[in-house]
Amino acid sequence: MGSCWAKTKEFICSFLVYDTVSVVRIKDTRLAILHYLCLLGIVFYIVFYTIFWNQAYYAIESPVGTVRVNPMAPPERDGDRWKDIKDLPYCKMDGRSELYGFDLLKCKYFDSAIDVFPQAVDSSITIATRIKFREEDSNNTNYDTPDTAWIPNKTTMDAYTLADIERFTLQIDHTFFGPIYGAQSNARDLPGWFVDEDGNNISDSVSLSVPDVEVIGQVGKTDIISVGTLLNATGIDIDAVSVVDNESIRYSGAIFLVKLDYQNSYTVWLQPNEHYTINVRLLNNTEYKAVQSVYTKQLKSRTIYDRHGIHFVFLQTGKLVKFDFQVLLLSLVSGMGLLAVSTTIVDFISTKLLGGKEVVTNLKYRQTTDLTDLSEKQLSLLASKLRRTQEKELSLNSNDEDRSVESVVTLREPLIDKDSVNPD
Repeated sequence: MGSCWAKTKEFICSFLVYDTVSVVRIKDTRLAILHYLCLLGIVFYIVFYTIFWNQAYYAIESPVGTVRVNPMAPPERDGDRWKDIKDLPYCKMDGRSELYGFDLLKCKYFDSAIDVFPQAVDSSITIATRIKFREEDSNNTNYDTPDTAWIPNKTTMDAYTLADIERFTLQIDHTFFGPIYGAQSNARDLPGWFVDEDGNNISDSVSLSVPDVEVIGQVGKTDIISVGTLLNATGIDIDAVSVVDNESIRYSGAIFLVKLDYQNSYTVWLQPNEHYTINVRLLNNTEYKAVQSVYTKQLKSRTIYDRHGIHFVFLQTGKLVKFDFQVLLLSLVSGMGLLAVSTTIVDFISTKLLGGKEVVTNLKYRQTTDLTDLSEKQLSLLASKLRRTQEKELSLNSNDEDRSVESVVTLREPLIDKDSVNPD
């Protein structure tokens, strides 16, 4: 019974200890310099690159918002009139039937009621560049049988190019909101400019089609941008570029993506950097067509408006940020894990590459014989010897007080192999 209690007590006491790491201090200038250089590089990466430069102390969310677009044709503005057809190179005239190898059509002037369809759609708008009217009559005005057919009548008109659509202006009222952190603003609150695909400011190189009317990225004013300016921002000539074989974009129509990107962070120099940018790009292989049917009151006839045009789709993107201590702490903690890389590099060099690698290896690692080859009695004897060795190293008697510290402290005796603990 006493033996059982002793073993139980010994088992419980084995947990009542504090474990800590023993560090070997190796006096080697080369290793010390290498270690500190690694530490300095890692600290620089964490503090200056990750946190300061990349601003890894922000919680980030994507904005949501709305875009309202109001079109306006040139005659609807004072002091800005239509261009003459003879000044529009894409209009067919006597002696001018093609441009860049594409056939031309006669031009007609129409206002926004015809050029823009549909009239009220959030986040997109279509400016027609080619239109064809088709008059049709019904063969069954009572619609009492399933064989109703619409027959084109003799007043069917030809297709036309719509003149001077580049001078149509778009009032773009866009607002964004951060649903998580509550950041909110609109076009009147922030400066803005055109950028290319790489994010470079190209506002100075984008020629304005209606410079006296257009307002782009001015604080306190709603954006007013002409269709021509949006096309100029892409660097694409819609009379020379094709998305459909043998048809220019002006003839076939196309889809353009207008990306409004919002930022509300600070620069690396801690200056406010709230702004938005406008990037316009052509979506490849995207012919655009919109068909509208207008019926008479008695439903006996109808007019088909077959439009091809420039379809602008507005996409709101960006990065809304707010300081968050937990994000900062996570960045620090994840970066601190790299400090172990410094120790690993120095350990590898000191134990594998340096001339004194055998000494460093013996100081760092203590090897034993294969304990699986020892019997229970041999293991008990080895444990007793280890205990006596440790007690001897840590003991302090009267004779030790008269000796210097340097003469007392020695290297531990190496662990013995199994032959030295053989009970025989």
